[in-house]
Amino acid sequence: MRIPLLPILLSLLLAAAACAQEKKKPAPRVKSGKMNISVFIYRDVNRNGIYDLGDRPYAGQQVRLLRPNGGPNLGASNISGFTNFKMSLNNPGYPIQVAGSYRIELVHRKNWRVTSGNEAQDLLIRELPGSPGGLIAQKTLEPIGIAPELFIEGILGKNLRTGTLTAISPEGSSIPVPVDDKGTYRFAAVSGAWTLEVQIPGQDKLRRTVSLKEAPVFLSYWEGENSYATEGKQDSIRFDELTTSDTLFEIPNGYGKLNWRNWIATHQKFYKGSGYINNTTSGEFAAYNSSGHPAAIHSKKKFSVIGFHIGVAWPQGERSPIRIRGLRDGKVIYDDIIRGKTAGPIFFAAQYHNIDTIDFETGQYWQIVLDDLIVATDD
Repeated sequence: MRIPLLPILLSLLLAAAACAQEKKKPAPRVKSGKMNISVFIYRDVNRNGIYDLGDRPYAGQQVRLLRPNGGPNLGASNISGFTNFKMSLNNPGYPIQVAGSYRIELVHRKNWRVTSGNEAQDLLIRELPGSPGGLIAQKTLEPIGIAPELFIEGILGKNLRTGTLTAISPEGSSIPVPVDDKGTYRFAAVSGAWTLEVQIPGQDKLRRTVSLKEAPVFLSYWEGENSYATEGKQDSIRFDELTTSDTLFEIPNGYGKLNWRNWIATHQKFYKGSGYINNTTSGEFAAYNSSGHPAAIHSKKKFSVIGFHIGVAWPQGERSPIRIRGLRDGKVIYDDIIRGKTAGPIFFAAQYHNIDTIDFETGQYWQIVLDDLIVATDD
């Protein structure tokens, strides 16, 4: 019996061609996932260079990543304090895509300084098959602590500018303070109780005291004929007891034994804005003026405002001055102009004495952020 060879040869040729074609196909590419390498930025409240209890996440701080395979990449800390750099092996869209030596550097912000001494850190990245992004860090980055430079500033009234201004430090040292032709003064300071003295020739010295803690101080406009509150029974209004939820809460009359107009208490992360994060100084909540419109705190019974932490919620608000006035029986007794920042608060040492109303407004109706209001009463 003859076996036909032609069909067999044809089948063998087809099989060989299919095998050769299969060999020419590229191996399927294994897609890498992704992961973040992060550096945590915190506000070093006690300025000791260590991330410990009481320190707070810091938002909006820029960090530069120097790379072996391209130009620098710029990131910024989010509302939880983390600056995240995405990494994935051979992904051209991510800042970290190849193994090698990297470096992160903090972008310095005016009037702030690094307390932890690690604003520049080296980062070694190596490949690890099977890891989420195909790349891992040999060692993760250390948290970076920052704190504001401390100073005291303010404005002398026209009737005080003929005198000399001296600051008495917490240790008792006398420091001459220059005053410009507009009455503005500012000097570097350390934490503690300070006394400011104005000596006008032929008159008794005028004195005001102020306590400097974790934030720079702006001392309210100083006129010799005004009295300023520093004592009395003091209460701190923190805005943390109104609600426990991540939401908004209209501040009701009677809170802190005061009446409130157009003030909202909110969780610091509710609006996802760096100004809310950085200007909250205790707990998780702060107050802001609803829709950026004028707001007031008032009472039928006279009270004094020692001071409060204040800043702005959004960068646009930094361009608008904040006007703060203290009124007694409808008459303006105190009148101040300050500027807020999203970077962090100043402590406005109002020392408004025996008033019934304090009101706030901004030039272009942007939200201000208020926390830790200290008031004093006679009882």
